[in-house]
Amino acid sequence: MYKNYAKEYYTNGIVQQDAALELCDLLPYKPQNVLDVGCGSGRVSEIFYSRMNPIQMIAIDKSSEMIKEAKKNKDSHVIYKHKNIENLDLSVNFDVIVSNSSIQWFSNINKSLLVIKSLLSDNGSFYVQSSFKKNWCPSITVMIDDFFRDEFPELKPSFTFPCMHLENLVDYSELLSNNGFIINNLYSKDFKYCVDRDGFFKIFKSGAIKAYSNQSNFSVPLPDGYYDKLIKYAYNYYEHSDSINLVMPRVFIEAKKSKLNSL
Repeated sequence: MYKNYAKEYYTNGIVQQDAALELCDLLPYKPQNVLDVGCGSGRVSEIFYSRMNPIQMIAIDKSSEMIKEAKKNKDSHVIYKHKNIENLDLSVNFDVIVSNSSIQWFSNINKSLLVIKSLLSDNGSFYVQSSFKKNWCPSITVMIDDFFRDEFPELKPSFTFPCMHLENLVDYSELLSNNGFIINNLYSKDFKYCVDRDGFFKIFKSGAIKAYSNQSNFSVPLPDGYYDKLIKYAYNYYEHSDSINLVMPRVFIEAKKSKLNSL
């Protein structure tokens, strides 16, 4: 996988931060206990902490490198832990659980939601912001399709996209409902950017590169030089364009656990 992903995520995660600011409008002020699931490099966790001013906030990520970056950039009382939500076992329940740009990366979505529900207090709320739709950013997906066609046509059939991108809001409503949640708020918003090639490359490195450079997402070994060619291709793809338009739809959810499933 791209070796500088964790180190650069703090500055490259532009879309994730912008969407997090939108999510902040849903978050309560001064909750007792907050859990941030998939905190990455901690930049957004610090924003959440400053907006909510909780009594206690724990932020977890399954990447030790991300937690290392989060602790390095820490400027609050957030407690950062190297943990995977799928087997998280804490002795406290949370009034607020947040998943910002992370639920799509859960390896086992149903198991993860079960753990989240078990950690949520009876009157607590689960807040989600996620990329969605199969064509989650046309300017990036068309570039990736061309990359495989031009450089590694034999690899495309062996690739499995690791992110859960459901196609519409009904799908997300059913996902949460089937896992014991009641939806209080559900909507989508398109985040639009007009960037130069450097801006495009920065956004590409904030998430997509993690999917397309990870050996675990391919059923065959990646050939030598794959990573370097991917980086070069992505940077040069729009070299003759003065500006690139990016449209990235995001879904926002506020949910509580169903009383029926709590009995």
